[in-house]
Amino acid sequence: MENLKLNETPVRTAKNFRINNIKLENIEIPEVIPEFENVTITGDTSKIDIEQNADNIDINLAYGLSEELAVQVKAQANQKIKLNIKGTQNEKSKTENLEKAEAEIDFKFDDENSVLVDDIEITATENTKSTVVIKYTSNQESENYHNGIIKAKAEKDSELNIVLINLMNTKSNNFLAIENDFEENAKINYTIIDFGGKNSITNYYSNLEGDNCDNQLNTIYLGKENQLFDLNYIGELRGKKSNIDIEVQGALKDVAKKHFKGTIDFKKGCKKATGNENEACMLLSDTAKSIALPMLLCSEEEVEGNHSSSAGKIGEKELFYIMSRGFELKEAMKLMVRARFNKILENIKNEEFEKGLDELTQVVKYVRIFGIPEANFKVDLTIARGLDYYTGTVYETFLNQYRELGSVCSGGRYENLAEYYTDKKLPGVGISIGLTRLFYKLNELQLIKAEKKSIAEVLVVPMVQDLTVPIQIATDLRKKGISTEVYLNDKKLKAKMKYADKLEIPYVIVVGEDEINSGIVKIKNMKTGEEKETSIQNIEL
Repeated sequence: MENLKLNETPVRTAKNFRINNIKLENIEIPEVIPEFENVTITGDTSKIDIEQNADNIDINLAYGLSEELAVQVKAQANQKIKLNIKGTQNEKSKTENLEKAEAEIDFKFDDENSVLVDDIEITATENTKSTVVIKYTSNQESENYHNGIIKAKAEKDSELNIVLINLMNTKSNNFLAIENDFEENAKINYTIIDFGGKNSITNYYSNLEGDNCDNQLNTIYLGKENQLFDLNYIGELRGKKSNIDIEVQGALKDVAKKHFKGTIDFKKGCKKATGNENEACMLLSDTAKSIALPMLLCSEEEVEGNHSSSAGKIGEKELFYIMSRGFELKEAMKLMVRARFNKILENIKNEEFEKGLDELTQVVKYVRIFGIPEANFKVDLTIARGLDYYTGTVYETFLNQYRELGSVCSGGRYENLAEYYTDKKLPGVGISIGLTRLFYKLNELQLIKAEKKSIAEVLVVPMVQDLTVPIQIATDLRKKGISTEVYLNDKKLKAKMKYADKLEIPYVIVVGEDEINSGIVKIKNMKTGEEKETSIQNIEL
């Protein structure tokens, strides 16, 4: 365990700010760095030279997080990656007419790959336009360590777009140093999505040396539990008519903390340069804490700089406005946070992301129809399971009163797993129940009793594609204290009735188009064979 002093500001400020640097205590710094194998690098090799396990990467940083962490990367990096963007060259030097070169680097943490020390160098050669996506994801169980350096260089008339996505779990330490260099008329645009890590510490430095160069930095963060975000962003403008724009939007709940330190430094000779920084934080709890330190330094007269920072609770007037249109408090707060983030998220256009969002929306819709209380579920984009085969929604369940047990039921959707063994496409959903954990606790609480084959008193059998009405029937019965199961397998009616008989479920309700149209269903007594009609709106056994 070590104590770390990180992220010093270029100019020390009054002690009362207390964020000139961040001090972390009892941080586990691994001495032996094992191999990190869970990395995937994709890109068009006709436009991008991709070199893994590269040598001769320059990691001398102007600032960085700390000398200690920089030395570790230099001596022990277990991933060294070089990207040289060639793109499609254009003699007119107008990047808007160029075909984009794209690449993606995907790091996936798990129990066997829990330590990543990476060194990434990206060069956008003259007259190219490119996008590089770098992702860090992890499962919920592993305790991960990440110490990384990203060095990006944009040569003359090039445009480099970098998207960084941090979805590591809240048990992890994430240390990242970023350095950018600009030649004449070059652009580097960053979109940083920072959701993960118990400690997520970022040092961002841009050397805007070329004339007419431009740097756009857009960051969103979302803190929960006891997460700490320390963001130290530095832009030094040296070229004439150079520009940097820093936009940071975030939200904090529980006891999460955030430090924002933004420094725009106008160096001698950067005439007509401009710099803007804006940082805003939404506090979603009374215990969350936000500290901001925006700074403008100037050694040149003919420049323009602006900065702003704000932190506070969601405005009562705005909440009232949204709630007056039929939204609950929790939903209204979510809408306001999402509205803050949309400006930045709009920069990310990804078909898979949109598809996943649509699927999650559908899942949440059905969860609500089932009558699950809002307090019993939440969407968590940081969950990552079975990264090699899950293709859709994944989930984990916990016992609120016994969080120490960890996840007691987890799984997700996989569309392609069967294709490893057959040429058929067999979509499926996996469920893994921690029986050992559950039985231990149930036995401890003396809740285990011998029961019949099924606890269900009623089996609802859908014979329609849309499950809304069958689910609603099951929900209404459960509210009356009647244990109810919905049969979701696509089989014939005979097989479904056989299922009920085998498990000794006393009653079956078949729901088809005729029943929905008439508003009347039949309840079959599986022991006597008797049937009786009842209204869908008020089912009585």
